Amino acid sequence: MPASVEYIYIDISNSNIYFYNGSAYVQIINGGGTIVPATDTTPGVMKLYNAAGANTDGTITQKFITEELNKKVEASVDSAHETLILD
Repeated sequence: MPASVEYIYIDISNSNIYFYNGSAYVQIINGGGTIVPATDTTPGVMKLYNAAGANTDGTITQKFITEELNKKVEASVDSAHETLILD
């Protein structure tokens, strides 16, 4: 099977788990069960949250982001009446 960025790969000889980044296989879990944590520069495993908070060890879902952006206040200016209109 040719390498693809759409799959994760398990080395059955040692249970290491990898993904292909387009040019090389990158280990994300080793056979001992140690999970490589994701950072802004290192691929790995991270938590996925569906609520706001102060966590720094993961990200939030696209659904949550969309819902929060849909709550934003829209405003326009009626220059003739010097009025700010909040929608």
